[in-house]
Amino acid sequence: MLLASGLALGRLAIGAGLMIAPELTLKTLGFEKPTASTLAVARLAGGRDLVLGAAETAALVKGDRTALLASTLAVAAADAGDTAIFGAAWASGEKSVREASMKGTVSAGLATASALWVAWRLRGRAR
Repeated sequence: MLLASGLALGRLAIGAGLMIAPELTLKTLGFEKPTASTLAVARLAGGRDLVLGAAETAALVKGDRTALLASTLAVAAADAGDTAIFGAAWASGEKSVREASMKGTVSAGLATASALWVAWRLRGRAR
């Protein structure tokens, strides 16, 4: 469950960063100077990530495989959505989001695949 722990901690870190220091976090992720609207949306995404990371962490701490499977599938769904959104931004060719959308597509895609692999392993052990 090392991968599940890493995914949960990474999500908590990004969520906290987007909530507490959204400008710095967005800059680190490759976004240009954000507007007030961008900061608001970043904080919304940060809140989502904190909730998902907390759910995974709670399931890990309790050793509850059913809850971990459910939270991991929720994480995979959120990451798949992020992959699609970043991919569309990347495909648009918009220069202002090129770096962030490329990084986002790759990292969200890898996170989706990782979460699906964890879920697959959890389902295999539940049988």
